This record gives sequence, structure tokens and C-alpha cells, in this order.
Amino acid sequence: MMGAEVFVSYSSQDRDRVIPVVEYLRNSGISVWVDEGNIHAADLWSEQIVQAIAGCQVMVVMLSGNSTDSHNVVKEAMLASEQKKALLPVYLESAEIPARLQYQLAGIQHLELYGQGEEQVLSDLVTGLKKRGVLGGGDEVVATRSMSIKRHEKPKSTAVSAQPSGSLAKPIAWVLALCVLILLGLLLSKTPPAHTMDSTEVKQTSGVGRIHLKISIPEEYPMAKPTDMPFGVAWRMLAISPNGKHLAYVCMHEKERHLCLRSLSDDTFQLLKGSNGAVLPFFSPDEKWLGFLTEKKVKKIEISSGLLAEVCDANNPYAGATWSDEGKIYFGDSEGKKFLKVDENGGEPEFVSKVILTAFSP
Repeated sequence: MMGAEVFVSYSSQDRDRVIPVVEYLRNSGISVWVDEGNIHAADLWSEQIVQAIAGCQVMVVMLSGNSTDSHNVVKEAMLASEQKKALLPVYLESAEIPARLQYQLAGIQHLELYGQGEEQVLSDLVTGLKKRGVLGGGDEVVATRSMSIKRHEKPKSTAVSAQPSGSLAKPIAWVLALCVLILLGLLLSKTPPAHTMDSTEVKQTSGVGRIHLKISIPEEYPMAKPTDMPFGVAWRMLAISPNGKHLAYVCMHEKERHLCLRSLSDDTFQLLKGSNGAVLPFFSPDEKWLGFLTEKKVKKIEISSGLLAEVCDANNPYAGATWSDEGKIYFGDSEGKKFLKVDENGGEPEFVSKVILTAFSP
């Protein structure tokens, strides 16, 4: 069922406990999309899940020890949060929320389908969905106090996030400093006269002091859309070099992701050969290299020659990467579960930390 009002995200190991909840919702007149055919193992997983989440109004996340360990459930919840969908967590059992979901669920009301009357909890679930805009047959929602709805506490700061360890402090500080330098480079770099710029239009907002850069994108190398990215998530699409002279962005070419490099001093674009499948580009501090990530690799391309080099193996390194002055590349592996570093010339990645909060997608 596509275009349903409610998307139910759950672990297949909890199927016997989830399907009765789904049937209750459907019997209450609520249209529900739920994976009933093991599409998580199919090649069309990404397309069907993305379409179903895009079409729903509310995602009900069925939480348990199984689902919080499920990459698919975490990805679904993160995608729904990215698309500003309402989330309504329902605990099937007591479960610890992983760090990647704590901020999506912080402060959100939830239900506990254990240790209390199931009929009351299911009734409160229907009421909660209707309050979030789900029609459920058009019945009017009566403003009554729910008996079982509770609220997630905001995650408490841990020692790692409050005061980074010695191994984390330096790369995190470098990431923040790099962001500041890029912004300052954009604000302070000298802009050529408007009449010399064919495709780059610079406007100064009167009385505000902001600079707006409008950069044309060639039709043959259009910027990738969220649906072109892994799991249909809107990852960061571009990177600006430290001195503000170059811009790299993820483009689509022959139905595949590549990197396109643009010099900000003229109107030239260059499709970088060998950048197939690229996401999350990043520059070296000396701007001689452009790094990028693929599903299984960390790679780099020499800007002057186009030389492609593999830096190291990776596994879904979709938490981003950054290049330090010390010749190290830091990246989040396994969708952010591990924070690793590797020498810029290649080698075996070294473990830094399991926690990536501050440096996520730099």
C-alpha cells in the first residue's frame, strides 16, 4: 500500500508483536504502510521505502532491542526526521536508544506497549495519530488526557560530548576551525566586477552585509538530488576549497553520481574521471587534492593532474570526512558507528572513537 498516512518502522524479528498493532490501526480506519514482504532484503528496498516515507504523515517507530540494533529502522527514522515527518515511538519492550536516534526522539511523546493495559495503549496510539493529522475515517479528536503517553527525556551529555578526549579534541577542533575559515574565505575573498562574471552573480544585501553567491550549474552535469543519494537521504552535496577558489559538487552523469569541479574565478567545469559513486567531497588543506567517499572506499583525486588514488577501504562511510594539517583523514565509518583516521597517503585505518556527535558530516 503506497501513499498511506502512517508508516510503521520495525524489525522483522518483532513481526508477531507488530502486525496485531497494524491490524488494530487499520480496523480504526487508519491507512498504514508496513513491510509485509521482506523488501529489506530486496534490491528495490531504497525506492519503495523512500516513496512510502515521503507519502506518509506520521512514522510509528516500534522500539525494541531488535529494532534499535537494526540499521534499516535507524535509517528509516533518520530519513523521516530529515523530511520533517512526525515521529511517534512505541516501545514493545524496554530498550536503550542508540546515539544516532537520541536527538530525533528527544522530547517526543511515546507509548509503552508493555507492563500496562494494551487496549488503553492502542487507543492512545490512535488518538495520538489523529492529533498529528491522520484522519482515520474523519472522526473528530476529543481533547482528552492520554493515560499512557509519556515523553522522551532529552539525552544527557556524556563525558565524550561534553569534554572530548585527547584523541578527539584535536580533530574536532580542526573541523570547526575549517568551517570558520571557509565562511571567512567566502566573506572576505575579493569578488571580480559583476560585468566580468558570466555565470556567477554576486549581490550585496543593502544594510545587512551578507553576500549571496549564485553559481550556475551546467545542464549536462546537474546536481544530484536526495533520491540519487544512498538511502534517499539529503547528504551534503558540495565542498568549497579552503582558499575559496574551487567548488566541488556531486552531480549526475549517465545515471550515476560523479564529482564536478568548478573554478570560482571563471566559468569552467570539469567532470572528474574516476569519481563514480562519490558522496561527501572534501579538500586537502593545501587544495592539491579532492577527497571523497564511496560505499566501500575513501578516495582522492589530484586536482592538477586528475590522478585517482585509493586511500583505504571503508564500509558505508556516510558520516563525512575531513583532512587535517597533520596529513590525516578522519572519517565516520559504518554510517557513523566508528570514527577512524588514516594517513593521507593510504594505509590501514586506525580506530579513534565510537562516538561521533560533534563531527558528524563535517
